[in-house]
Amino acid sequence: MGRVFIIFVVFLGTLVKGKILSIFCLGMLFGFSVAQAMNQPNNYELCKAAGCGDKEAVEACLERGDDVDTVDSEIGMTPLACAVSDLNVDMVQYLLFRADANPNIEDNSGMTPLWTLLQYDDSSQDWEDIVSILCSFGAEEWDATRGMHFQQAHKQIRAKRARDRDEILKGPKRSKITASGILPALSNPNVCKCLFP
Repeated sequence: MGRVFIIFVVFLGTLVKGKILSIFCLGMLFGFSVAQAMNQPNNYELCKAAGCGDKEAVEACLERGDDVDTVDSEIGMTPLACAVSDLNVDMVQYLLFRADANPNIEDNSGMTPLWTLLQYDDSSQDWEDIVSILCSFGAEEWDATRGMHFQQAHKQIRAKRARDRDEILKGPKRSKITASGILPALSNPNVCKCLFP
């Protein structure tokens, strides 16, 4: 009875709403997602492998034809952005040197891998190394949307974090940390555990 109803809804969807509703109903019937049905790119496995630093899995995904420059439809990032988010220098180098990843592809939030680094604690050597690597591969340091250069934004965020730390030490005004819209530094990012449960 359930499948007959869904088939009827598919027919109705085709008549009334067109492609999207009918694809959604077919997906319900056969167990696939709307993103898969509409042929939207899905690099989840490649992004997961890059975010977790698994070179063998990255190689396997690339050998089967996954595109290293496609933004994954589920997490909204490229494999390079996942490796950058995990501050994984080796994987960033691998994706740029071996897989020829483009360092200027924006994720779903409009940030390139270089600008994604501003969310993370800049005190580690890995952070500095990744900035150097991305820039040497032509990562755009000027962001027209924000109207500023990467180094200028970095200095502003660093100064803001220092002011916020001073305020936290002075008193209980913790809500001001993100009041400006700038994220506090993430001291120990682990994209593998956060994005890929």
